[in-house]
Amino acid sequence: MVDDNNILSKILQFRNSTNGNTFSVITGLIDESCYIFGVRAYTDNGYGEWTVIANETLKLPPSSSTSDTSDSVIALSVLVGILCGLLTVSVIINIYCFIRKKSPCTINKQTKADDDISMQVCEPYGIHETKLSEENEGVYDECQASPEVVYEHMPQ
Repeated sequence: MVDDNNILSKILQFRNSTNGNTFSVITGLIDESCYIFGVRAYTDNGYGEWTVIANETLKLPPSSSTSDTSDSVIALSVLVGILCGLLTVSVIINIYCFIRKKSPCTINKQTKADDDISMQVCEPYGIHETKLSEENEGVYDECQASPEVVYEHMPQ
């Protein structure tokens, strides 16, 4: 209801308000406007006195863009995630290299122990004599039988 002074009057009434509901939310207020609220109680003895409250609404600041904030938070989170992943990969590679650097020493020691396998022993000279061909035996017999030095002329 609007009167001659361009004042909007609204009446909200609570009757039999025994459920503890002692407040009211007033919506639809206009920025930078003056509002006067009057409150009085009604009991079995009748109406109480008016309590007048004057309030002025303020202009709301422009709401900050939540998408900018959330985008920067998401970008930062992704960056931190990537850095954590790179750190994990780096630690794994360093551990692998450290273990690999230590392991050749132990592997070399094991292979050196395996290299200590005894070599095949050469056969004694006596066994070789039995394997000589008959043709060669004749030559050796001639050398042993003749004490004289024999020189042969070799054709060129």
